[in-house]
Amino acid sequence: SFDLSVMDLYLSLYTGGTLWAIPKFLQKDMEQMYAYIGDSGADVWVSTPSFAEMAFMDESFAESLLPQMRLFLFCGETLTNQTVTKLNNAFPRAEVFNTYGPTESTVAITSVYISEKIKNAYNPLPIGTAKPGTWVYIMDENNQILPDGEKGEIVIVGDSVSIGYWKNPSKNAEMFDTMQIDGNTYRLYHTHDKGYYQNGQLFYCGRIDLQIKMHGYRIELEDIESNLLACENVERAVILPNIQDGEITSLSAFVVPKQSICSTLKERQRLRTELKKRLPEYMIPKKFVFRESLPVTTNGKVDRKKLEAEEKC
Repeated sequence: SFDLSVMDLYLSLYTGGTLWAIPKFLQKDMEQMYAYIGDSGADVWVSTPSFAEMAFMDESFAESLLPQMRLFLFCGETLTNQTVTKLNNAFPRAEVFNTYGPTESTVAITSVYISEKIKNAYNPLPIGTAKPGTWVYIMDENNQILPDGEKGEIVIVGDSVSIGYWKNPSKNAEMFDTMQIDGNTYRLYHTHDKGYYQNGQLFYCGRIDLQIKMHGYRIELEDIESNLLACENVERAVILPNIQDGEITSLSAFVVPKQSICSTLKERQRLRTELKKRLPEYMIPKKFVFRESLPVTTNGKVDRKKLEAEEKC
């Protein structure tokens, strides 16, 4: 059901390719997993950047393991210069492409070949230019198109844009619209992603709202918070993403308990267990921090920026 499976499955089969899926149990046995990957004879790799980084934990992940590898396609997360450099060194004959495209515009609607010139010229790396039949604009809060260099919301227009969310008219009214281009009417989607153009290349700057992407999954921080607040002995809670080298690597939960706790270790375990009954594994925070209070803004909401600053101190 994952949107990128459309590209992976059907385009591979349509072009006469062979799919080489990695069984989930192998991800817990790295030695067997590398042997399995080596047997594939794969020449195209599609994954999130974090999966490639995980593969680099073993020195055997190189051209000697996959001598036919010619193309790496990355999506779903920020692709860093550091990851590209590792790939260039390990697979000198393979090309690396960065892509972008939310589920609502199935699938990847921008792409760029990360050449040595691109890699050396930009940090962070661009996410490319739009495919034919799709237009990507940067707009302000009044839906006015912004010039190159100015940051705003990434807005996608074209036939690949979804017709909307299933039975959710209020969300559809917020996120979808139409736009006239050359006398034709096309669907329009407000991504709530922030970005800008530079030298004709699109750059991604993160989320405008509290929705994030981590390990290829789109996550609403407030969804985790509401489920955490539903847990026993939780008075207040806020979730913050942990960022390393411009990439979200994990989540931290800051919790104000209703009653004092005897053991933080046991309380963490209890909350994780309870959350796993409500949420998928990838949404469970890695770290739990218990506090007597959380900083708030003048209107009574948790001051996320202040909390983040306090934790850095």
